[in-house]
Amino acid sequence: VNNTPQPGLSAVTKAVEDYFNGISTLQANFTQTVTGERTASAGVFSWRRPGQFLWQYQTPVAQKLVSTGSAIYFIDDRQQATQLPMDAGVARLFNAKTLNLSKQGLRATHVKTTSQRLEVDFAVDKKIATGDQTGLASLKLVFDRMPGNRMQLRQIDALDTLSVTTRVEFSNLRENVSLPAKMFAFTPGVYDQRN
Repeated sequence: VNNTPQPGLSAVTKAVEDYFNGISTLQANFTQTVTGERTASAGVFSWRRPGQFLWQYQTPVAQKLVSTGSAIYFIDDRQQATQLPMDAGVARLFNAKTLNLSKQGLRATHVKTTSQRLEVDFAVDKKIATGDQTGLASLKLVFDRMPGNRMQLRQIDALDTLSVTTRVEFSNLRENVSLPAKMFAFTPGVYDQRN
């Protein structure tokens, strides 16, 4: 096995970290497809640094995944909440105060660049990212190349430890928009009284 890093992997890693660390908020429409599932999910993703995000699924089922900054909850269509680990799956990209990919257990292994796109494959270091907790086996981030040597997140492919790939494609992505803190508020166990 050739473990020699590709030229530019450290530069690309730094560019990815700079991208995530240089944004205060982000909001985008998303489409999510999962290996073996016929129906795609779609909705709106909102992210506010550090550590607050909301995946608001609108189709086929209204549900959400919210990180309050101290806990992550999945709220299903019946409003039942399940707490998840703070470093579950791709949450590690959005929860760090300052993203350091190697500290998150992600190591760039391959880069593909074109004039329009930058694709970076990451291996997951099991010693750092304890596999049982994260369920993440590998990750691919795809960025659009923008004018002025900028880049913008376009797609995340997350391969889990059961060989299932979840692909999230973003559109209408807006950076540094105003997102109210209450979007990311959730208190489990507090329900409206129903008579």
